[in-house]
Amino acid sequence: MKSNKFEIPKKMKAVVMSKTGLENLKVEEVDVPQINKNQILVRVDACTICPSTLKLLIQGSEHTFLNGWDISKYPIILGDEGAVTAVKIGENLKGKYKVGEKLSVNPAVDHEPVNYRERYRAPELMKKLAVGYTLGGHLAEYLLVREEVLEANCLIKLLSQEMGYYEISLGEPLSCVVSSQDHHLHFVIEPRAGERVPKKGLLKGGVTAVFGAGVMGRLHVELAITYRPRKIVVFDIDPEKFQWIEKYLGKRAKKEGIDIHCELTDKEKIQETLYKLTGQDYADDIIDATGIAGVQEMAFRLAGKGSVFNSFGGLKSGESVVGVDMRKVHYDESIITGSSGGNWADMRRSLELVSRGSFRLGKYIRLVGDLDDAIEFLNLVNQRKIDGKAIVYPHTKVDKPVNVEDEWTRQKEIEFLNNHL
Repeated sequence: MKSNKFEIPKKMKAVVMSKTGLENLKVEEVDVPQINKNQILVRVDACTICPSTLKLLIQGSEHTFLNGWDISKYPIILGDEGAVTAVKIGENLKGKYKVGEKLSVNPAVDHEPVNYRERYRAPELMKKLAVGYTLGGHLAEYLLVREEVLEANCLIKLLSQEMGYYEISLGEPLSCVVSSQDHHLHFVIEPRAGERVPKKGLLKGGVTAVFGAGVMGRLHVELAITYRPRKIVVFDIDPEKFQWIEKYLGKRAKKEGIDIHCELTDKEKIQETLYKLTGQDYADDIIDATGIAGVQEMAFRLAGKGSVFNSFGGLKSGESVVGVDMRKVHYDESIITGSSGGNWADMRRSLELVSRGSFRLGKYIRLVGDLDDAIEFLNLVNQRKIDGKAIVYPHTKVDKPVNVEDEWTRQKEIEFLNNHL
């Protein structure tokens, strides 16, 4: 797939949403988008399956990023995590991008609508759009990169063209974690002047607690290691998930002088457990990666002097009100924060971390397939039957999905593409 000569077909396959409900998703043949002078057509080389798509399938036109867009009249193509290659460049953009260049698209686009403004409920109030929603998606053979994406700096160049497609695609979930931990602020008292100096990120030498040991929780643990807390405590109800953390992250943490402890969640003993492991009954940084209201209430009990509590896992509509002991905010001067996705700068930083070898993202991949497997992969995510990420290569054709036992690598990806394109 490295040729710079591209024969662009008139039709392509795509995962299309025209109704709510996972059962109504279809892989359809649709027209390949035509570009204008301010747009770029990219070939989609890979797309990793994102759990956030499930929220869109439930909410439909009421989702924040759709804002009234009628999917029954104007169906949308899903897929917010992907890797692409430029195949056709608009006249006004020539010289900025090259045909054949691997690129990344940051899906969270901080821009008001330029195209199809009449399809939104209140376009003048919209400040954010999204790829995989109304701006086209990666679960297709081709993707039209529109003005909104380009003007918001969301078509991102890579440090290295040698990056694997899977690495580029997984840069998106990593960027969400980068953004999230960037929201942590700790105030250090300057000894002479007594002034509070804000320090961004997790507290070095502190205690970090992560709730949820799924893919996003694991990414949080891996990034947390780079901030060098003295202890990282991971809570989950499934002990099997802890094996992955111990296998892939334990040695790295130990090398940095960090102890990782994996503990089954016990609501009644959570503070006691933390104290036994760390010598303090509160965590300096608390991250919820479950998106469950009850877990967030429980996790906040670990807040103490100067703690930062991060609501990373988004709560469901109608289940988003949680009880918080505001004395912990007032007397302990703790901070409650949250984040929803990353911006283009977070994506760029994530891709830099990967290209420099700081993160080996192939260990997160567990299933590999083609576009016809995408809906089944979403079903597996919805049923929590996959402990890792699933990736789709839209231009391939496979008889059945490939199970990845250990780690997906650049070489394995090349061999897969050579055999199935």
